[in-house]
Amino acid sequence: MKNNKKRRISISPETVREICLVIGFILLIYGIYQIYKPASFIVGGILILWIGLPPKAPRNQGGGE
Repeated sequence: MKNNKKRRISISPETVREICLVIGFILLIYGIYQIYKPASFIVGGILILWIGLPPKAPRNQGGGE
């Protein structure tokens, strides 16, 4: 007999947030596309750059060396 256990997929809350963020960006760009096509390419490019850039390094809050 074969073992017919179903695999359970686990998705972290961080992954769900990122998927929702990407879907929101796509819907935003599509909405802008419906109004004015060139603006959707500009906004889409800015969003892609924003996602692709590395996070800012934390600034040192100290007052000296």
